[in-house]
Parts: sequence; C-alpha cells; structure tokens
Amino acid sequence: MGRPSRPAAGTNPMPNYKGVSPRSSSGRGDHIESLPDRYERHAGPTTCLGRRVYLFSLRHTRTPHEPEEPHMPQSPAAILARMRSSSPSSPRLVWHGRDGRIELSGRVFDNWVAKSSNFLVDELDAEEAMDVAFDLPVHWKTLALAFACWQVGAVVVVADAADHGAGADLSTGAPADGGIVLSSTATDEPAGPRVLVCVALGSLAFAWEGPLPRGAVDFAAEVRSHGDVFPDPVDDGEAPGRVLVRVGHRDLTAEDLLQEITLPAPQEGASDHGPGTLLVDPGAGLVRVLAAAYALWHVDGSLVLVEDGVPVTEGMLTGERVTGRL
Repeated sequence: MGRPSRPAAGTNPMPNYKGVSPRSSSGRGDHIESLPDRYERHAGPTTCLGRRVYLFSLRHTRTPHEPEEPHMPQSPAAILARMRSSSPSSPRLVWHGRDGRIELSGRVFDNWVAKSSNFLVDELDAEEAMDVAFDLPVHWKTLALAFACWQVGAVVVVADAADHGAGADLSTGAPADGGIVLSSTATDEPAGPRVLVCVALGSLAFAWEGPLPRGAVDFAAEVRSHGDVFPDPVDDGEAPGRVLVRVGHRDLTAEDLLQEITLPAPQEGASDHGPGTLLVDPGAGLVRVLAAAYALWHVDGSLVLVEDGVPVTEGMLTGERVTGRL
C-alpha cells in the first residue's frame, strides 16, 4: 500500500472555510476576514505534509452589552460531593453542646447524611417534594437530617414563624394528609396520617430514651444499619428552583438561603481568601443556621455551632480558629 500523494506545488491542502482566507497577501495563511468583535483571533504555526501552515482558533469574548450568564447555586448534592473530594478529612462542622464537643470532617458528615438519606427512603418511603416537619433544635444531627432531606428531594418544614423548631406546633407545620415529623421531644403520636420519627440528640445515643410513642420510628436505633452511600441524589439541574425550606408561608430555594446570610470578609493577613471558620451565635433560629451552613459549605468553609446556654469563651474561639461570627 503506497504512501498518499502530496498535493501539487502551489495548491492548498486545507479547505477554505468561510471567513478564513488560506493565503494572505503576505503569502501566509494567517488572514481572517470580517469576524465579529466579540471573537479573539489566535494563530500558531505548525507543519502539515512537510509544509508550514497556520492553525486558527476563535475564542468568544463577552462584549460590554452582552448579559452575563446567571449564576446557579450549587445543589445540596454538589456541596456534599465537594465535601467528599475537597480536603475530606478537614473539619467542616464542630458542635459544642452540654454533653461535650463533636467534630465532623467532610467525609464523616457526608456519611451521616448518606445513612440518613437511605433511612428516609428505605424506612419511610420519602420522595421528592414530600414535607418533613422538623421539631428539632439547632444541632449537628439536625443539619445532617436537613441535608438528607434535600438529597432525596424532600422539603424541610420549620413549623413556627419564629423559625425555631423545638417545641413548635406541628399541627400547622406539615400538611394533614401526610408527611414525616422528626422530633426530639415527642411523647404522643402526631395528628393525621403522618409518620413520627423520634430523634435522640445524644452524640453517643444508640436508641431513644424511654418509651416510644405508638407507631413511632427510632432514628438512632435504625440509622446506623443503612448504607454509607446514597445512590440516587436529586439532580437540581432538572429543577434548579425547587423548594428546600418552608417556614410559615415562605418557600425558600437554594438561592434564597444564600441571600439570607452575608458571609464576613476574610481577615486581613489570612493565608487564603476563603471564608475560614465561622461560629453561629447561640440562640440563632433554625432557618438562619440552615442558611449559614448552606452558604458556608457552598464556598468550602467550616461551621461551629454552640448549643443555646453554652458560653462562647475566648478559649473556644482560639481553639477552633474562628475567623468570624454570624
């Protein structure tokens, strides 16, 4: 099989595309005609069949009058994926409670979220757009359960207008025709055909303390047996404006949560330009804490939560390397 024949002298082996002249008056194929101003011209020499030719690339540049593409917030699933891939062993959530200090790395937090997501789906048939009422205080387990709800597509319902979950009237916090109630204080089954999940908040709790209300599910006793990976997180690219939180008559999307919080500027002389480690002051409402976690983890920050009633000391701020407070 013979070699392909070379083009005859004086002919151009390259096709003549519209707007590109194969040879200019200078004898080089580097002349581009009448391109719009929003394209940059780039040319570089190379060799083709023994001849020196120029290859061109066109790069689109935005004109001053072109609108910028809208910025889409990261989905909860995308935030969790970043936790798994970006410094997964670094602390992302630190909890100071009456029962001590708990530190969760990105990998450990994601593991809790995955187990909780599988629990919600396998045990409770949770699905997209289902309401999950949170009768829970600010706590690290509350954050894990919130991200689990979002990962399966459910809506976190904070019952009262003051956005403080614990002790809220759940009869107005979820629809009467179904849904799930997560509670750390429940003593009776909820009204209507809703599923009650009793959540023991002790960091080392393996079961609910005391008798379970009739028909209730024990979160602590069940969650650890579920898988460490959630296989089918909701793709927010298909529904970018879906509701994540419902409080009173307000429906909050990811963009709404990001607008709820203004992250402080990095401290002068900081080694990087990231948000660092932020502490949410004790007594903050649940919606504010959910928004703070979403906004901070959206930019790879770390969050410190303090149980209401636990003092924030200088030693705590120094030990946790807190760079700002919310």
